[in-house]
Amino acid sequence: MSQAALRLKIIADSEFAEALKAEAKSRPDDLTIESERNEKDATKLGFDFAAAVSIVAIVKGAMDAATFAAKIYNWWHDSKKKKPRYKVILQTPLRTLELQSNIPITQAEIRQFLEGSAVKAR
Repeated sequence: MSQAALRLKIIADSEFAEALKAEAKSRPDDLTIESERNEKDATKLGFDFAAAVSIVAIVKGAMDAATFAAKIYNWWHDSKKKKPRYKVILQTPLRTLELQSNIPITQAEIRQFLEGSAVKAR
């Protein structure tokens, strides 16, 4: 996502959220956490667990879509190994992508979602 910015809302469990926040801390020029809050009832969003975290992140700078897609995929994949029915929701102002443990998805599909959602810098 070089030369572009992406405002991304991510709804996931606390483990995924912690991995995202650690990445933001290690790359502050490329990833910023704008806000974080607990979802009141994650089961209404289709989660198999009661507690979920909603994080709004700004992805910018040198972090390209392929790199960020690989990180998202790996965090999701690691978590779904521990929880049989696991999901993560990625939302932009115009698009939503759900990563669900029972529906196969690739890093390339996540990358295409991120690239299609990025806003080019002016």
